[in-house]
Amino acid sequence: MTAERSFIYAKCCGIIARSFVEGRISRLIELNSIKEFYSMVFGDSANSDLISNSMERAIINKTAGELLLILKSFKKTPEFLVRLVKSYESADLKNAITAIKTKKPAPEITPLGRFTGIKWQAYPDIKKMLQKTEYSFLLNLNIEGTEDSEIQAAIDKNYYSILLSELKRLNPNEIPCFSKLIAEEVSLINCSRALRLRVYYNTNKAAIGSWLIDEKTCKNGDSLARDAKKSLEFDVSHHADWVLWKRFRFLNPQTQNSYWKCDPCFFQHSASIYLYNIARKSFRRRPFCIDTAACFIRLKQFEEQLLCGVAEGLLLGVSPKEVLNLMGTAL
Repeated sequence: MTAERSFIYAKCCGIIARSFVEGRISRLIELNSIKEFYSMVFGDSANSDLISNSMERAIINKTAGELLLILKSFKKTPEFLVRLVKSYESADLKNAITAIKTKKPAPEITPLGRFTGIKWQAYPDIKKMLQKTEYSFLLNLNIEGTEDSEIQAAIDKNYYSILLSELKRLNPNEIPCFSKLIAEEVSLINCSRALRLRVYYNTNKAAIGSWLIDEKTCKNGDSLARDAKKSLEFDVSHHADWVLWKRFRFLNPQTQNSYWKCDPCFFQHSASIYLYNIARKSFRRRPFCIDTAACFIRLKQFEEQLLCGVAEGLLLGVSPKEVLNLMGTAL
């Protein structure tokens, strides 16, 4: 077991050394064009039209491929690590359901090999796609008549419910860092969702609870929706109301003599950087525990978000430095 984990840790370190995380993030500000970006990230050049049309998909597939290399290195892959990679399948399913409802061709799917659960070849027959999978509960919904946002929230709840169940089966001493990371991740997702529903959709407070991932922590059984529910007590246009809220530091600051309102995007970016830093600091803390592989996966997924943001910015004529500042990334 120790030899296997030593090998996996070394493999993770090798990939991280080539990734755009930690100190290497600053290299992105040197870029002036999408071709330069492609060359730096993928190590080669390509036709500009091909780059523009497939950049995000290429980044996602590259990240997923690196994660699969680590998962396949285990003699028996821990189920909770499989769950982390199956976040790609959940994301693809959201896109596929939207495409089915709008009578569009099948979207591109992230290749997950033997970890694939959905029968993608059955598209657009949603029943055949989801039967006897973890997503079969969706067949109880009127998918055509249900808003995409409600379906997506249900998929997220299912994803985190299974992930937390898998974590609770493990020895807590094996995953202390990652248990904290996931607890914070779910709590902050709930807070972000509550803010979005209130600020962008003026959703009734009483209805917001049904949108939250109301799971319990692995450590002490506290509700991971508690902070989000507490936020419902505060006025989204009154900064002083929020000062004693546990997640106050992730909110956009109030500037002197100007109108203030909660900015869900600012909150999301601040939370993302915070979670990245937990993963970054935890990655090398316990090299021979499976915490390491889990934090590696989250680091790579952070990099993926970062690269997609920079690529989109370059395509729109926005410099990487501006994009990184907008995303709240400290260089």
